[in-house]
This record gives sequence, structure tokens and C-alpha cells, in this order.
Amino acid sequence: MKKRATLGFEESKAVFGLLRAEQRPLEEIVSDFNSFFSHGRQFIPCFSISILLQDKKMLSSTQRLIAFAILQQAYSSQKPSANPFISLLINAACDVEAEKYERALILQLLQLFGSDGSSGGKEENLLFQLLKQSAADYIKSFDPSVHAFPQHEQLQQQYADKVHPERYNSPLKDSSVRNVVADPDVPCGFDVNSSEFDVQPGANPKLGSGDRDET
Repeated sequence: MKKRATLGFEESKAVFGLLRAEQRPLEEIVSDFNSFFSHGRQFIPCFSISILLQDKKMLSSTQRLIAFAILQQAYSSQKPSANPFISLLINAACDVEAEKYERALILQLLQLFGSDGSSGGKEENLLFQLLKQSAADYIKSFDPSVHAFPQHEQLQQQYADKVHPERYNSPLKDSSVRNVVADPDVPCGFDVNSSEFDVQPGANPKLGSGDRDET
């Protein structure tokens, strides 16, 4: 059976529910994400999240932190270069226009690649304590004076050497965004592709009918 290339309604609902959980520890959110989406299914929701992150006005500050944590942790057991979104993470960590707490969180997440916390080292333990915080608490307790921000070239060499910078781009972009972000013109629970939204001859157009991409 061919796998669906976009998010279903319940999947979209689950993703946004996790992104809104700003008071929950990041590790709990990631655990729920991994439980809801099987390993072979995780790319689609992760890709949808990556698209939301590209528009800085789409998500709130805490939602962005949660989104970055999901993108990193979904592939944390693999080499950084195997993460389809590693270029996005690195670019965001080096974005001088972004909030420093966002850049710092991403840098700490990058350091978690290939680590399971079993070594017991002080630095590793501190990094894993990061995941026990909620996004809201991380922002409240953030101290910019204790963080250094490496150059893009350094991070590229350390985490993503030989990775194509546009690796996370995909023709699924538009459909993924439409499935993660609720369409304000379509009642909750309705299928936008349903024939109910087609304009019938002699009938007045319904809410949400017609070509949604028309200008």
C-alpha cells in the first residue's frame, strides 16, 4: 500500500497540539511525537514543521522552540548529516536576526546528536537537562551571557559536511502546510477536497468553495 504523502486531519491535530504544549517538558513532547508517528512516518510531520519554521510569523516563540526540538530529536540517534533537516537547524542557529534563546537552544540540540546520556559526563548531563525543561521555562531562565554562537562554517563542518543546503526542500511543501495550518475558510472536520465544496450549476458558492489558489 502506498504511503500517504501528506498529513491527515488527526495527524495535523496531533502536531499542532504538541506545538502548543509550551508548559510541558520537551522530552515529553518528543516522546509523544515518537509514539504518535512511527519511525517510517516521521518525515512527513517533520517536513511540515520545517515549512512552518521558515515563516517566522507562523509560530509563536515557544512553538518554534518545540518545533526545533522535534526536528532534532526525531533523528537524534543517527549521525547529524543523516538528519534531513540539519541544514535548516544550522541556518537557524546562525540567524543573527533570530532571538538568542532560539539560537542557543538549537546549538544545544545539535550537541545532543549521537548521545544517549549514558556516558554520565557533566556536560552531557547538562545538555539532557535541557530536554526536561518546557519551552516557556527555557525562555524565562535564558541567560545570553553564558552562550557563545559559532560561525556558520564551523557548524557546517562539525555537523553537516557534504550535506546539500537545500536538502529539506520538497514538492510536498504547499500540501503539507495546508494540512498543518487550519484553513480559516473551511469548517473544522470538513475535507477541503470534498465535492461538497464544488460550486453546483445554478447554486450560490459555499464557504471555502472554488480554487483556493486563485488571486
